[in-house]
Amino acid sequence: LEVDRRVTQTSASLGDLTAGLSTVTDSDMAEMFAAAKVLMEPYDASTAQMRITSIVDNGNGIPKVAWSDAYNMSAYTKGTTITMPAGIMPDSGSIIMAEVSYEYVSNFGYVVSTSKNISDKFYLRPRRVSEIARVTNSSGSSNPFGPVS
Repeated sequence: LEVDRRVTQTSASLGDLTAGLSTVTDSDMAEMFAAAKVLMEPYDASTAQMRITSIVDNGNGIPKVAWSDAYNMSAYTKGTTITMPAGIMPDSGSIIMAEVSYEYVSNFGYVVSTSKNISDKFYLRPRRVSEIARVTNSSGSSNPFGPVS
């Protein structure tokens, strides 16, 4: 139950931190993922999978990825169509989607298999701009952490 709360709190916080920005830099992304690791404590967040994605609908009713960054998982490819719950995406607008997934292994695992994947996903509208821009480093990479594992 406590791990589930940490995953929910972390995904909500990642989305909230991002939704409050007007642009996101590599440094911002690194700070958000570092903060997320702290939020997961006392659980080992080095194995957590986290992703922040900007999804945009240009008025055609088809939400697509504008940008995506991830930690321990693959980021979405720009232009990928995303299926979302009804009523989340505003007409001709954008949404920040924050996802966290964590494989919890109980200390009782010696007796019974107690591994469980706990995940949560939050959708938030940008607060300061209609669409949050992603500014990458000079190499053109949008992942400040190197190759995704």
